[in-house]
Amino acid sequence: MSLIHSSLISIATVVAVVVPALPALADPALRLRGERVHEELRSDALINGNWLVGAHTAAPRNAEGPRLYSYIPGGADWQGQTLCARATDKEGRYSALFEYHVPVAWGGGLVDLEYETEYEAFVSASDESNNGIALHRGDCRLVTDDFLPVLWNAAETPETDGEGRMTLILNLNAGRADSLIPQAVLSPLDGAAGDVMPIRCDPTSEAGVGFNYQCRIQVPADQAGVLTVGITRLRYGKAAPPRMANIHLYTPEIP
Repeated sequence: MSLIHSSLISIATVVAVVVPALPALADPALRLRGERVHEELRSDALINGNWLVGAHTAAPRNAEGPRLYSYIPGGADWQGQTLCARATDKEGRYSALFEYHVPVAWGGGLVDLEYETEYEAFVSASDESNNGIALHRGDCRLVTDDFLPVLWNAAETPETDGEGRMTLILNLNAGRADSLIPQAVLSPLDGAAGDVMPIRCDPTSEAGVGFNYQCRIQVPADQAGVLTVGITRLRYGKAAPPRMANIHLYTPEIP
């Protein structure tokens, strides 16, 4: 085990993300019909028991909502799999579960995840700042450790900066944590040693029971790999037990 990985495991919650290259323009290769398992917009708040309640890729806002896209890898790990999209707004009033089924012959690419909501006006006004989407492998009966970041009511192509990096945005329910200690390492798919990535976690401007922290991680848009993120939650100087998640980030190579 590398020094970087051992230090992450010892201090923190672990999140892993797979990252390849971005196309200049992107069109969905597939549209998947979603099965609404649950959806509710409450007048009062409901505390969410999950800690990772949103994994997004930053992209320009799109006015035509609801829109939910994700780059889904191909290969045996994803072909024929069920995916669950869990929606949680910051205030804890809106919650939803949608299931999607990846075709057995799927080769990887951008997917339009149909989101037929009963609350179109509310959902269309949502983005990663006020409503998180956590898309994970497996059905909605149980949260697994394998997530895919989404483009939520946004353009199909993620934003990149002048250095060719895109930004991942994680919405966290950190409970009553006073602060977080984050760390992120991007390791290539061939198993070679990883590189430390910049990550910053800040409390949201208004405390919410749905989520109360956002983390931003900059990763190269043209590098495939696994991003391991460590989050240590501190309260009164004491660290909470670590948790783990794997967020797989896939984008097709530029033609």
